[in-house]
Amino acid sequence: MNNNNQLIAAIFPDGNVHLEWTTVKRKIYKNTLILQKEIFKRSKDGFVSSLFFLGFCDEEIPLSPSLNFFRDFAHLFSFKLSHAPELEIKRDKTEISITPDEMAGFLQKIPFMVGSQRFNKNVLSNLWEQLNLFFQDKIKHHEGTIESFVHTYSMHILLVGRMQFHLAENPFDKIHPFSFLATYIPRQQKKRTIQHFTIKHALEIFDHNDRELLELLNTINFAARECPIIQQMLESGDLFHPLGWTASEAYQFLKEIKLFEKSGILCRIPDWWNKEASSMKINISMHDPVPSHLGMDSILNFNAELLLGDTIVTEEEIHNILNETEGLALVNGKWLKVDQRKLAMMLKMFEKAKDAEKKGLTFQEAIRLQMGASELLSSEDEDFVLEFSLGQWLKNALEKLRNPEIIKTVSVPSTFTGTLRPYQLEGLNWLYLLHSLQFGACLADDMGLGKTVQLLAFLTLIKDQNNPPNLLILPASLVFNWQSEIQTFSPTLKVLIAHPGINPESKDILNKDTLENPYDLVITTYNLIQKFPLLKETKWFYVILDEAQAIKNPNTKQSKAIKKLMSFNRIILTGTPIENKLSNLWSLLDFTNPGLLGTPREFSKYTKSLSDHPNKYGKLKNVIQPYLLRRLKTDKNIVPDLPDKIEMKTYSHLSKKQIILYNELIKTTESSIKESKGIQRKGVILSSLMKFKQICNHPSQYTGNRHFSENDSGKFQRLREICEIIFQEREKVLIFTQFKSIISPLEIFLKTIFGHDGLVLHGSIPTPQRKILIDRFQSDEYIPFFILSLKAGGVGLNLTEANHVIHFDRWWNPAIENQATDRAFRIGQEKKVIVHKFITKGTIEENIDIMIEEKSGLSRNIIEQSKENWLTEIDDDSLINLFKLKL
Repeated sequence: MNNNNQLIAAIFPDGNVHLEWTTVKRKIYKNTLILQKEIFKRSKDGFVSSLFFLGFCDEEIPLSPSLNFFRDFAHLFSFKLSHAPELEIKRDKTEISITPDEMAGFLQKIPFMVGSQRFNKNVLSNLWEQLNLFFQDKIKHHEGTIESFVHTYSMHILLVGRMQFHLAENPFDKIHPFSFLATYIPRQQKKRTIQHFTIKHALEIFDHNDRELLELLNTINFAARECPIIQQMLESGDLFHPLGWTASEAYQFLKEIKLFEKSGILCRIPDWWNKEASSMKINISMHDPVPSHLGMDSILNFNAELLLGDTIVTEEEIHNILNETEGLALVNGKWLKVDQRKLAMMLKMFEKAKDAEKKGLTFQEAIRLQMGASELLSSEDEDFVLEFSLGQWLKNALEKLRNPEIIKTVSVPSTFTGTLRPYQLEGLNWLYLLHSLQFGACLADDMGLGKTVQLLAFLTLIKDQNNPPNLLILPASLVFNWQSEIQTFSPTLKVLIAHPGINPESKDILNKDTLENPYDLVITTYNLIQKFPLLKETKWFYVILDEAQAIKNPNTKQSKAIKKLMSFNRIILTGTPIENKLSNLWSLLDFTNPGLLGTPREFSKYTKSLSDHPNKYGKLKNVIQPYLLRRLKTDKNIVPDLPDKIEMKTYSHLSKKQIILYNELIKTTESSIKESKGIQRKGVILSSLMKFKQICNHPSQYTGNRHFSENDSGKFQRLREICEIIFQEREKVLIFTQFKSIISPLEIFLKTIFGHDGLVLHGSIPTPQRKILIDRFQSDEYIPFFILSLKAGGVGLNLTEANHVIHFDRWWNPAIENQATDRAFRIGQEKKVIVHKFITKGTIEENIDIMIEEKSGLSRNIIEQSKENWLTEIDDDSLINLFKLKL
């Protein structure tokens, strides 16, 4: 295995966690490589086996952020397990619990990882339950002690709980406000309730029980060797009876808690000791903005307050605490943990905040403060807490952006000819609210949920003759899809396709200094932005990016040129979950809302701190959430609005090589049809139809060339765009073709996209082997794609693990295509199925698709009963017109 392979965890659509390898640029340390290999090996018995093992792994060995998260989660389980005092008594009846606060804490620490948007309380609760069941099952079949079982995972873990230290508050004694007691739990107890004995009493009881006495003395001696405080208490005799302690003595004890627990002693202490984060904080109370258009540069006034616990304190009071108190402070009747160094630093931060009060904050600076990524209150200590209180207007606005379902519904204009599903209407409301506040938007809905339709409804809503035109930038492969959607849903939008290769008339327009016609929408491609000054120098109303991952690298010339475009506001559309990779996040959101995440240097510093301060993941997500809307097909509030099967036409363009071959074939086909009659004519037509389909698939399929370049085929390019999103979601896809000859090139090509092997099925594969292939695809193993020939895979198979179906080439018979689609869409399918029907724009594929839709004089029954033979019944002129290229 290479020394730059990193093991990561991914949340799959079914909510289960899978481990997979990815390649990173940096070298992985040897101890990490060894640990990763062992973790992956254990995952063969299920992820819970790896998770349980992670709970005993060394925290100092670096792992990927996703595995670090699961190691912390499993460490909590192993810690609680080893600290359960009745563990040996209960054995396989042991049930380790996790508190709501602990669960909430982990939900705030979820890193950016594959499938992180699926991560919720249910997933974590299920994993915790699996850990309990795993332990119970293992210990049921383990003949030795619990400790011997734990030592098969780690020799450094000591089961604690036989000896316990108790520290409690004693509010009636001002001199000794704390009480200490050491107790011991005997191994054998007749009563069901656990009995605690003082150490002195235990020594007396066990005077004639050599086993218990020896175990007690061993526990005490081991702890004394590890902890000087215990050694002192043992020598002085203080360990054997209750004690009253001063605040200073209690603080010295509390500082050593981790060492006590490492020595095998369970410590029962006040809850407030573990709530360090809430004990010292600066509260920033933001005032509501004056302007109706908020924007990132709007100035907000604020007040700063310093709090210890829930009590507001003055600078003078803080100075008194610093001068008089060490470790613990009694504030407003409550004991609080006080770190002198951190409190002094907090005081400096507070003084900076008071200075900033005089001039206010920009909205973007306030946001960066909120996520702890601002230079304004920079600190050497990453642990200081900044708490925000928002004015009512601002609080309401952000609440609406985070929860689009509560936004007041806008009126969909009558010129929009579609019907929005409820969640799509919520998306429109969200876009319009951001528009009114002049914030940029990232619409990142799952594939198939209709991002294009929502955007078109928004553009139709804001259509105004006084507005400058909007600019839509996208990959060339999507131009025809947008054209089709605009004609269907927003026919009143005046649109310019600004691409000389697709619309030759646009060349003259692009070479002018200004746009003379009042277009509502100008559509161009990423690679043309730098080519034409008109695109760079026009001040647009909106600049909109589709497939916005094209600017994920902020250092490319293309990204820099696009970010320099002038506009009132910006929107990006992406089906790729931007939460999967933290490295992509800054560039995308810096386009929509410049300055939101600070400078590259600030954000880089912030991301480097995440491994040591995982709670910052939650802060970051909270900051970006108002400007990022992502709904999944599996969301409970989305599922009722969706049909079980979503069918969409996916258009692609012909490459230059395809256009040349297509035009040559038209010439020979036209003469052959006119010169042939009867059965010979039918043969010519069906043969030509196959050849045109081959050219539309890939020119190499038609010419017999073994080199299948992606750039030579519009379908291959479009296939990559769709499958990259499918892979990011770790979903599965069926790809149907009627040509066995294209299956192998497709398989090779798809491996480069998914990085995983897929499966293929065609007529040459024997029946017994087919069942093996189907069972593999239907298993939990991640096999992302299954390529099937239409005849071999079109009927009789159950492939419900897939929720995407791609008809790579079209069999112009709806019944046959529907039979193939039903391999995924059938009884037992619990997911929504998306069907992508590939159509090459301007070719016979589009012409016949239009004819079938319009049924041009042919009934659907005739089409379905005659396979593709119905095409041979069309007259010569109509047939030749079908074949002709219409670009």
